[in-house]
Amino acid sequence: MYGSSGVGKSTFASELARSHRLKHVEIDLLAYDSEGAHVEHELLRERFHQALAAEAWVVEGMHRDELYRALRSADTFVWLDYPKAVVARRMSVRLLRHLIFRQRRHGRRVTVRSALKRELPFIRKTLASYERRRTHGQALMNEAAALGLRRHHPRSPSEAGRLVRSMNAGRAGTDEERA
Repeated sequence: MYGSSGVGKSTFASELARSHRLKHVEIDLLAYDSEGAHVEHELLRERFHQALAAEAWVVEGMHRDELYRALRSADTFVWLDYPKAVVARRMSVRLLRHLIFRQRRHGRRVTVRSALKRELPFIRKTLASYERRRTHGQALMNEAAALGLRRHHPRSPSEAGRLVRSMNAGRAGTDEERA
């Protein structure tokens, strides 16, 4: 599963994993150490390889190398592709929710200081790289098609909600079948 930050990849994947008894592999949790720093690429690769050793899984994130690796063993690819304004709103609401309810993000509590130092710059970076991320999503979608995977491309939170409900009910077709 691929999509911009803030589109709900983790929520979608965890719901799908829970209902189908799959291992939920959140690449971001593998990619950072306990202090929030990126781990070396070799360590990420090793962690990811171990995660994919599970019999059945759902992988989500934006790390393209790992996603391409996962596609080779997958049967379905989902690209959550929302408009930039929706991404901006969802990321802003998530930041406020984390601040107000003192929630954690990637193992760390979000504070006003961390919001100013990390979270707001991350939101700006995400929005600045929006079109590039969409190009990556299309390339992953094309690779999934070449591999013969089922493909889904929800373009709104409501479409994604319908998709996860239909996948949980066992009746999800491909985007092409629904078009």
